[in-house]
Amino acid sequence: MKEYAMNKFILSLGALCLLCACFGCSGNKNGTVPVTVTVTYNGQPVEEAVVVFAPEDPSGTAANGATNAKGVTKMSSFVVNDGAKPGKYIVTIEKVTMEEERDPKNEDHILKTNVTYHVPAVYGSREQSGLTAEVVDKKKNEFTFELDDSRKDEQVKNTTSID
Repeated sequence: MKEYAMNKFILSLGALCLLCACFGCSGNKNGTVPVTVTVTYNGQPVEEAVVVFAPEDPSGTAANGATNAKGVTKMSSFVVNDGAKPGKYIVTIEKVTMEEERDPKNEDHILKTNVTYHVPAVYGSREQSGLTAEVVDKKKNEFTFELDDSRKDEQVKNTTSID
């Protein structure tokens, strides 16, 4: 009986290895591979930063994630933590909080919204961030973005136009 169980285990293990060989173990059915990003600002981890990988190829798929207390996130494209498709990306990083000032006579009326950028706003601009990443299949895709105050006073250019 023990021999039967052992043979069944070996057969199951062999089938699993064959499936991995045929379909690849590095990615998943959506063609994504695991991607981990670490974000620091002035040497400190940034918690709750939103990281976006925008594909350089317009037909590509974007990926995003929000950093934890250690400044780390696993990127997601289709489902949580599935990674990103191999390719080149423009990276944006934002950490913003908004506080609304409401009319005391009418709580539904917002008088003013105060926006606080916890990292320089330029890092959140696709056109100006200067941050890039290339995701490669069958490689360890770990990226570290060390943001600092060198771009703090840089104004974000408005690229929205109405034709």
